[in-house]
Amino acid sequence: FAECATGRTVSVVWACRGQYKSLQECMLQYTGPESMTKVRAEYMRLRSQTSPGTQGPATEESTMSQE
Repeated sequence: FAECATGRTVSVVWACRGQYKSLQECMLQYTGPESMTKVRAEYMRLRSQTSPGTQGPATEESTMSQE
């Protein structure tokens, strides 16, 4: 899709339609409901493994406030 869209403006809509559709179908495997459910479950699992009293991994802001 990127190669087709390079150098185009408005014509990208009809000239690259097939490539765009293929790109969307490919991305669906990573952004579809089933995949997002798996990602959320993994996030919640990792989040629950943090020690009590913390809200997740340390950020620059949270480490600065502790000094």
